[in-house]
Amino acid sequence: MTDSDVPIRKRGAFLCLTLCLALVPIGVARAEVTRIVVKSAGPMGGFEGREYLWVTARMEGTVARGSGEAGRYRVPVVLMYPDRNPNGFGFVDVVNSADFTTYKEGEAPAGKRSIYYVGDIIFSDSLRREGFTYLAVQWARMVTEALGADYGVIDNGLDGYEIVKDAARFLREPSKFEGAVPFRPKAVGRVIGFGQSQTAALLRELVRSGQNREKGGALIFQGILAGVGAGMCTRLNNDETPGPGPGPTNPTFQERVPCGGPLPEEGKYIAIETESDIGTQPDRGFFGGYLARHQTPSYRQYELAGVAHIPPDIIDMRLAGATRQNPVSFRPVFKAMLRNLVEWIVSGTAPPDSRYIEGSVDREGSFQFATDADGNVKAGLRLPHMPTVLGSGERVGAPLGVYRGLDPDFLKAFNLFAWIGGTFAPFSAQELAARYPSHEDYVQLVSKAAASLLADRFILQEDYDAYIQAAKRWRR
Repeated sequence: MTDSDVPIRKRGAFLCLTLCLALVPIGVARAEVTRIVVKSAGPMGGFEGREYLWVTARMEGTVARGSGEAGRYRVPVVLMYPDRNPNGFGFVDVVNSADFTTYKEGEAPAGKRSIYYVGDIIFSDSLRREGFTYLAVQWARMVTEALGADYGVIDNGLDGYEIVKDAARFLREPSKFEGAVPFRPKAVGRVIGFGQSQTAALLRELVRSGQNREKGGALIFQGILAGVGAGMCTRLNNDETPGPGPGPTNPTFQERVPCGGPLPEEGKYIAIETESDIGTQPDRGFFGGYLARHQTPSYRQYELAGVAHIPPDIIDMRLAGATRQNPVSFRPVFKAMLRNLVEWIVSGTAPPDSRYIEGSVDREGSFQFATDADGNVKAGLRLPHMPTVLGSGERVGAPLGVYRGLDPDFLKAFNLFAWIGGTFAPFSAQELAARYPSHEDYVQLVSKAAASLLADRFILQEDYDAYIQAAKRWRR
């Protein structure tokens, strides 16, 4: 098995940003899965009484385009599914290929350009413990053109939307599954689409452009969980003309554009943004999370204060010279929001109200953050590393320094991943002693902040426990 075949499942894996898309009408297309052919399979072990199987396979299908033209595709997929008692939900991980838009071969952080199964990287065994049926799918013509026909074939860049939707269709009707495996995936009743950065923007465009319903009106994805999409849309095209720039992959068959404003009521949608994603020159294709702010009966947006787009537990950029990388993980919020999304779909229990970081927009369209006396941003969703005032007026949270979403040191000699890894500037020993006279003072501030997050459904019990244990281990 190769990096292109299987999920990267350990912390050394690399999350990728995007550089993708523009707003033009899309011709109506309709795709159909012809078959999924198993290449390899193996056991993953037991999770809450379920035995999970991983499968690498090839998904083949046809696309009937609105022009009357017919096309075909063949793309790699990865499945992980239980032998019994699935939770009834499919989880489509729309794989991230930003290495191909950002780096030349040999210059990527991992040494070579890779495909990242970010849903599995972030959620990992929690997907199995919850009983999801997982399918990761390749969708980008840019990648199949770069890696060749042995990897996959996509005739038309616009077919990427239909390939993603075909993954959901297969999970609902998995009969076209060929190959020797100990047991086959069971049909699911509902499907959640997950995208991170580049592919969060792809899913936003899919919903924005009215592509999340079948011809008869049924939803394709009952819910979307979109991580660090920055209020942007990844707009696919089939323009085969190389662009004027010296991009690593040219053409990319996609554009990245800001697309703020309310989304249509096409399934439940949760957007999670970090401080990095809120607003830096969105008209140049960077970040425009503030443009997407809204709350409706089907949409929530949570902005994580003092958290960066790429934390070290996703990509450790400190090993590549970004010694100030912000250390805070966003995984606890992602895990809680996946559970909230399931409950929203099944029972109608809405997640908490949207949370926005405080600030204003300058003349160039960039977001200027409001900060406290330390330099940490105000408002937003605040994990225990950020100072917080509870509804009761009590002050909780225990910062150990100043946490920011972008590292300006990497703007001149531009390094995208290091830039969006953010910064951490620790307080001096004297400052820490003044803030936390005893170790117990620190533990109590973290514990109270975590308890509030747990009560408000922003984290799960397992991550509440992890925060407390980490606080108990801390020493000045």
